[in-house]
Amino acid sequence: MTPRVRSPFPGVIDSIKRLHDLGFNIHTASGEHSVDLNGYLTGMGVRKYFTKLYGPDLVDVPKNDARYYRSIIADCKIDPVKAVVVDDKTLFLAYAEKTGFKVIQACLKEKSKQSLKHSVMHMADLPEMILRLFEDEK
Repeated sequence: MTPRVRSPFPGVIDSIKRLHDLGFNIHTASGEHSVDLNGYLTGMGVRKYFTKLYGPDLVDVPKNDARYYRSIIADCKIDPVKAVVVDDKTLFLAYAEKTGFKVIQACLKEKSKQSLKHSVMHMADLPEMILRLFEDEK
């Protein structure tokens, strides 16, 4: 049923494609199960751009504290300092940042308040924000 979902926020699909074209390895870090994520992303036509769809079912940890992000780090053997987590929920971003990830707040709803240093109001701006995050380190 989930492959019929067609409700991404404006700019999401183009941003996913652009990040992939720039050479970024893209994963999900979601509270949804990987089977559902597969359906959503297939329905959006972007599943092929994602390497792994991390949901709690793949890491055996719910997305409710920093253990979730540590489990992802262990599974895909990444250095979190070289990775970015994008989420609209600042609580989840705090957990990700605690484990060493760079974080970007996605302010996707009209009532969203920009409360973190790095945020995007429009998903079309995400690739450039990510590029700037890594350029700032040089």
